[in-house]
Amino acid sequence: MHNQLIPHPGGGRRAVEVAGTRLSRRVERRHAELEGATLLRAAAVRGEAIVASEKGDEIDYLVWKAMKGHADLVRWANHLAGDDIILADELRFFKDTARLGKGEIIADVIDTFRRL
Repeated sequence: MHNQLIPHPGGGRRAVEVAGTRLSRRVERRHAELEGATLLRAAAVRGEAIVASEKGDEIDYLVWKAMKGHADLVRWANHLAGDDIILADELRFFKDTARLGKGEIIADVIDTFRRL
């Protein structure tokens, strides 16, 4: 049998008993404090899970934007260079610079999210 708290029928508004034993008002107050603290802790855990999920979604979005941007740059560079091998090589510098910069931004965001 579990040690469940149940209202005591003849003990007034706040009287509580455990397994047939009436609890004092001090114990009742402590029980109410623990119950309140437990609810707050559970809410905090749920809140952290919601925040963690949102952080993951934002990182996914940021990475998606970076990949889409990089793919657009590659297509644009290929269009500009056409068959010119030297120009294609020179444009690779800009594509690589953008890719590295976006990677650093993503790493910074992840680091910031870890501290929030």
